Amino acid sequence: MALDVFILRTITIATTLCLVMAPFAPSALSQGPSRSESLPYGSALGHTKANWDRRIAASPKNAQLHMDYGTFLLSAGLIENAIAQFQEATFLNPSDVEPIIALAEIYLQNLDFEKSQTYAANALRLQQGSSAARIVLLSALVQRDQIADAERELTILLAQPRNPRVLQLAYMVKARRGDFTEARRYLQQAVTLQPAKIDWVLQLCKMLESSGNDALALEQLRTILKRYPNSLEARLKLARNLEVYRNDYN
Repeated sequence: MALDVFILRTITIATTLCLVMAPFAPSALSQGPSRSESLPYGSALGHTKANWDRRIAASPKNAQLHMDYGTFLLSAGLIENAIAQFQEATFLNPSDVEPIIALAEIYLQNLDFEKSQTYAANALRLQQGSSAARIVLLSALVQRDQIADAERELTILLAQPRNPRVLQLAYMVKARRGDFTEARRYLQQAVTLQPAKIDWVLQLCKMLESSGNDALALEQLRTILKRYPNSLEARLKLARNLEVYRNDYN
């Protein structure tokens, strides 16, 4: 009875969170760059953007200024404008990998994996030792199912100090290869280094369930909910897992 009440309460809270947060769900990257991006005139961000526009007008050939402006625009959610600034920075200073990596990251988040791979590969040609460029390249290769090339880049990255994002990508590569033992090991390391990544914890829980470790999966979910009680995904997942657990063991 107590478990039934807990499951119902968990689902109710998760549903409420879903309804409350729906109007605020981010959409800029998932739907692609907007055709008409602007900030409300008179807003704090609008004033800042106007200041940046004046600085750019005064120094139009300053590549670093375009790079910095693009970073501001990206943080403000003005994706299309940010892309234009990063491209201008690259045109003015073709040897600088920073704006090229920024473009690779944008296209990766925008699910244009082919463009992301192209930009990341260009950045690596300019600077072979760039871990940031190699991580984006690895991400794009995994998403495009170019696993042999991904494994080559992964080997290079794993030789460097442990990076949570690299470990999570290693999990994806190993899982695509069907090596689930290694995949789980890398994912567990990634979660240990960056426990705030709720989606990684949920991926780990899914792997634990698949291997029959239901109790450990529940423990992981309860741990993440103690830390982030408003996580909609974790609450729904916990409710489903508790329902399955009850049906299996009652």
